[in-house]
Amino acid sequence: MADNKSKIKFLDNDFMRANKNGQKADQRLARIHRRRLIGLTAVLAIIIIFFSVQLISTKVKVARYKQETTVEQTKLEKAKTEQKDLKFQVEQLNDNDYLLKLIREKYYFSKKGETVYSFPSDKTNLKN
Repeated sequence: MADNKSKIKFLDNDFMRANKNGQKADQRLARIHRRRLIGLTAVLAIIIIFFSVQLISTKVKVARYKQETTVEQTKLEKAKTEQKDLKFQVEQLNDNDYLLKLIREKYYFSKKGETVYSFPSDKTNLKN
């Protein structure tokens, strides 16, 4: 077997050197292409992640604004109802008959010659 090894000779001519250099160049180009592919994939992944985060944060903001809008619309409806009630109350207070009735009930105001009787259950009205 030692004979077989001594019989193998490697050619060291221009063709073989060019072939070795060509293989090295091909390997070098393959590494460069692989690095570029990895780099472009990383950049693309970063861009996709960035826009995904932006999209998600925008959706969260829109949902929050919708919720705030709903809350504010509810407050607005309550305010409109309260305003309507207050306008009605103002109209009633401008009516002399209603005003006299209110004063008589709330403050036990009486006309001349009239006597006002208070019952124990009426004491709760005095606190108002």
